[in-house]
Amino acid sequence: MGDGYISIKDRKQHPTLWLDDGNTVLATKVSRFRVHRTRLAMDSPVFAHMLSKPRSHTDSTGIENAFEGLPVFEIPDSDVDFTHLLCFIYDHRYYQIDTITTFEKISGLLRMSTRYQMDDLRNEIISHLGLAYPSTVEKYLEIVGRQTELPLFPPFHGQHFAVVALARETKASKLLPAALWRSMCMTSRDIVDGAVDSNGTRYKLSATDIQRCILQRSHIYETVIQSEIALTNSLNETDCLQVQPTHRVISGLQIPCRQKARLKVIHHFSDSGPEIREDHDMLIQMNAFEAWRHLVCSGCRKVAESELSRLRTSLWNTLPRVLIKMDSSTGSDLVPKCKVWAATCMFQVVRFAMHSLVDISSSMDSSNTRLPIEDRKKHPTLWLDDGNIVLATNLSRFRVHRTMLSMGSPVFADMLSMPVPLWNTVGTENTFEGLPVVEIPDNDVDFTHLLCFLYDSRYYQGGSFTTFEKISGLLRLSNKYQMDVLRDETISHLSLAYPKTLEKYLEAVDKKTQMPLFPPFPGQHFAIVALARETDASTLLPAALWRSMCMTSRDIQQGAVDSNGTRHRLSSTDVLQCIVKKSQVYKTLVRVEYSLAMAILLKRSECVRQRQPSESSCSEIAVFKVFHRFSVARSGWNIRDDDDLLTHLDAFDVWRPLVCDNCGKVADSRLSQLRVQEWNILPKLFGLPEWNS
Repeated sequence: MGDGYISIKDRKQHPTLWLDDGNTVLATKVSRFRVHRTRLAMDSPVFAHMLSKPRSHTDSTGIENAFEGLPVFEIPDSDVDFTHLLCFIYDHRYYQIDTITTFEKISGLLRMSTRYQMDDLRNEIISHLGLAYPSTVEKYLEIVGRQTELPLFPPFHGQHFAVVALARETKASKLLPAALWRSMCMTSRDIVDGAVDSNGTRYKLSATDIQRCILQRSHIYETVIQSEIALTNSLNETDCLQVQPTHRVISGLQIPCRQKARLKVIHHFSDSGPEIREDHDMLIQMNAFEAWRHLVCSGCRKVAESELSRLRTSLWNTLPRVLIKMDSSTGSDLVPKCKVWAATCMFQVVRFAMHSLVDISSSMDSSNTRLPIEDRKKHPTLWLDDGNIVLATNLSRFRVHRTMLSMGSPVFADMLSMPVPLWNTVGTENTFEGLPVVEIPDNDVDFTHLLCFLYDSRYYQGGSFTTFEKISGLLRLSNKYQMDVLRDETISHLSLAYPKTLEKYLEAVDKKTQMPLFPPFPGQHFAIVALARETDASTLLPAALWRSMCMTSRDIQQGAVDSNGTRHRLSSTDVLQCIVKKSQVYKTLVRVEYSLAMAILLKRSECVRQRQPSESSCSEIAVFKVFHRFSVARSGWNIRDDDDLLTHLDAFDVWRPLVCDNCGKVADSRLSQLRVQEWNILPKLFGLPEWNS
């Protein structure tokens, strides 16, 4: 009999489903039910097969197979779910489609109808849930856009996450596109942490779906911008009543509708526009469009509304491809064209964790399986004839001077002041060739670098060209052995590439700069983040995390392999943080591009070209280039996601050389302000202390 087994008689007898003429007892872990074998078999082929098996009084484990003379069948399902199922089997009015119910009931019945192959009930429930998670954009707009009250269940916080989990559990794939879309339209915080309902229940997406939703937010936001621009591009003079002869005014022609619309779009996405909420659903509302739709003539409004309908349908049709990974049994994994690897992200995080465990295990094995002192490699230059102490890593032995170690590190000074037997805690030799032996648990390479530095301070000099192996090893061990001067020197050296000021950062990332540091390598930024966290070198983290975030989404998730075959990865926490921030920073990039165009638009009175009617004004050039950058034709789904807005702006870099000196100075000044603003909030972006602290 298994541990925790509760006797049938001690389980709760259901008040209405313990029928006097029942001929079978079904028992969950909590309750027992006396029901009719034939009634269950009529509704479910699984029950029909299960209940046809003969039963003895007890099985081989001692669990009861009979109670009050009736056969007993143990039910492994949730007590609540199974109770709902039996209530439905005995009264089909217990659940009816298009009638208000509860999420507990409808989810339980979907799970049970799937398990017990009750196809009619299963299809009915999926259709019922399809009221809120439909398969057509028309139905979606009707129920979500108009906030239609549905005959379903009372809405609750985290509902969309719960439906995604339910749909995946029961393979109700028809519900997934709309459920994942509505989940993606929640805030980033809710997507990552889950949402808590009024009863205190937290509903969360799976790790894979979290990654998928977060990754797609940037690309969906790109689509929002493309769609807003497409709506303005759909306006033309042929349909515009504002440019018809009958609409002339004393001062000349009225402003064409397309120009009005574009001005509103520029304002909306610039920093002077409204705050763009991250839980915005573009299928329901295009905010810039809503701002100008009533300012244009009826002809242009009709054209724009027709284009909006087309854009919504187009986006809706991409949802299964963009948001859903198909059943692995089909061998079909529908990954979007935009280079999103969300479907594999969790596997990479798991792989990262497994590699970490292997590394830790290997480290433990190597430190615990120590060779005899005489079998370890004698260091060629650090085995000194007059040395008075032997230090031994798991691979090497060093004969050095106790006073040299004590002078360089207070930790060594304290350790070497103790009696010899207390130095070692691993049960190895305490002497070798008549000298005391100290076992060193540190990495052999790192410790060799430290001893080389202790005996020759020129071995490493801050501001001079070195290797990542050397500087990282010295930082780790100077941190451990409290060698503060060396620690500060290595951190200052690394700060050349990961500085605290914007000016130094722009200098560091300039490809023309010859950095006196170490040869750059793939995954370098990830390695620095890991090193900074390991050594509490927090001053390096803002720039290192920023530069990590500016890597491709694929590299962020999978890591990057250097020329030696070493894969450098972020921790799973930093992976998720960088992916979340990448989505948020993309919105900032859009705002910066539009704000720069807006800056010269507001200063158009100073524009030299403005005084030359035969030429396009600088603001017109800038607006056109920005619109072109974010148009569907220019970008589509194939956008780069490794841009650094602190150093590179696609549209601005194109139109800046084309404008007059006056407008160029205005734009440069505004760009400088915007970059300083972004840099100042960089630590806060990653949850780190402010620069000055």
